[in-house]
Amino acid sequence: MKKERWFWGLACLLAAVLLIGSQLQWFNYPFGPGTLIATFLIVMILIKNLINLSLTGIIFSLAFLFFLYQKLLGIALSGWTIFLTALLLDIGLSLILGPVMQHHHFSSLQTLFASNRSKTKHIKKGWTTNNDEIIQLSGRLTSSTKYLQARNLKEVEVVMLASDMSIYFNQVAVKENQVVVKLDCTASNLDLYIPQGWQVIDRLKSLMGNVEIEPAADATILTKTILLIGQLKASNLEIYYLD
Repeated sequence: MKKERWFWGLACLLAAVLLIGSQLQWFNYPFGPGTLIATFLIVMILIKNLINLSLTGIIFSLAFLFFLYQKLLGIALSGWTIFLTALLLDIGLSLILGPVMQHHHFSSLQTLFASNRSKTKHIKKGWTTNNDEIIQLSGRLTSSTKYLQARNLKEVEVVMLASDMSIYFNQVAVKENQVVVKLDCTASNLDLYIPQGWQVIDRLKSLMGNVEIEPAADATILTKTILLIGQLKASNLEIYYLD
């Protein structure tokens, strides 16, 4: 968090200097001050995403820069064309590069930038307690298994990018007999293992995603509900009932 404050604090100070410099004509810039500041902030976001190895952030940062300077390049495309193309590139490259980036070729980079992904590391160690109502899990270019433990579970939030994750719910007590599972998965595979008697309600928004639910051993006995919300982008979700 301290590094984040320094990064964005210095970025804002530098942006202020650039804005004053453009108005005092310290340098020539063919566009307005709004475009200058937007460009600077997007470049800083791009650098941050490069450090974090965030493919989605890199692609959309470049898409915004292209949108701002397409006229300078002699190109005229609508905004929806540019950003829909960015989305398709994001999905395609995540599917292609996701498995590759998990191999040893990227291990040194992942070690180098591990401090910038402390939230994910913290979660992988088991960021849950027996009194948690909300559990947050995330994975980026990883493969992991999560055994949830909670006495009063209300919601589980899962964010994944090019990852594989298995989550077990057999050691949780659910608040008000319903648990909400909120997903934001891109180019990933997620397996949920739930107790018998849990009814699955699927309200997910899917873009090239797939959901498969194993039939319950006895569908007439329903004790709790698991509500699926959020989105799947080029991802696969499978739900299994535990014996």
